[in-house]
Amino acid sequence: MGIIYMKQSRSLLKKIVVAAAAAAAAAYLYIDNNVAMSSYYRLQSDKLTAGTDYRITFVSDLHNKRFGKNNKKLADIIKKASPHAVIIGGDAVSGMRKDYLGGLKELVASLGGEYPLYFAQGNHERAYPFTAVKSDIESMGITFLYNNCIDVQDNELPITVYGLPDKAILNKNSISSAFDKINKNNCNILLMHRPDGFKHAAECGFDLVLSGHVHGGFIRLPFIGGLLSPNRTFLPKYDSGTYNIGNSTLVVSRGLGTADNYPLFNHLPLRINNPPELVFIDIYN
Repeated sequence: MGIIYMKQSRSLLKKIVVAAAAAAAAAYLYIDNNVAMSSYYRLQSDKLTAGTDYRITFVSDLHNKRFGKNNKKLADIIKKASPHAVIIGGDAVSGMRKDYLGGLKELVASLGGEYPLYFAQGNHERAYPFTAVKSDIESMGITFLYNNCIDVQDNELPITVYGLPDKAILNKNSISSAFDKINKNNCNILLMHRPDGFKHAAECGFDLVLSGHVHGGFIRLPFIGGLLSPNRTFLPKYDSGTYNIGNSTLVVSRGLGTADNYPLFNHLPLRINNPPELVFIDIYN
């Protein structure tokens, strides 16, 4: 009887260990897909007046994701950081839904009109009629940048924000020809959804390039980085963080949401060791 009891005890213990491991894995995946973290970067620029600074919140690849009711949790994180502007780097939508911009609308409403908002197109916005997307985004009070630029209106800081439409292939000519002229005396920020064209953006003289698209490589491997890009290439070159070429800096956001229309991964939590990310960048002198 003692031997039977021991076997039963071991069997029960195994079940408890398996259940605990499953619960821990589920909690880990939930956090990796639903709890946003903040990353902060600092960029020194001699083009700003000494003693001035400009803080950007970079929101990328929201994919209609909600963090709390009306995206209030996300808005609260942004408000606490007190940025000068919120820049949205494309892929705010996800899938063919009636409320395809619902997550972004809720975030903008929760921000309460406190900050200037700038937007550049991502590849998922291209699934919808351009004029409809542009109209819907601009109706929220967001400046839609599409082969154009805007000088920021904040203490007369010499900062210009440029926006490119999403393109799978970019080169120096396609970037430079998108704009009439790049004022090299200003601190020039380029919104370019895909980071692959960073080399060409650096050749054009942009000080800061903001990109997303790669989702941090979906699964992040310790000491290696992102595993896979949306283009189905392994170990993408630009997956997260900062990169430099000459005087140009690229910041790649891991994004906030997960697209639900990738055939290979449909409806799976595509973030492992890769929590949603809000990016804050301080440009200072």
